[in-house]
Amino acid sequence: MNRAGADTRPRAEKIGRRNEIDSLCDAFEAAWSTGQRPSVDEYLSSARVSAPSELLVELVRLEHFY
Repeated sequence: MNRAGADTRPRAEKIGRRNEIDSLCDAFEAAWSTGQRPSVDEYLSSARVSAPSELLVELVRLEHFY
């Protein structure tokens, strides 16, 4: 594998992980903006993300905002 291929793979995985988290956070935020009170625990337990600790941080930030 060339050097460029080695550098691209971890970056692509990081972007994919970030997109997963962004999608879940968008849904969480949409629920808050419609007057619901979504549960961080429920989102964490139902999500199949590769970085649950990153998701937790983002969800708590959103919950604090709302």
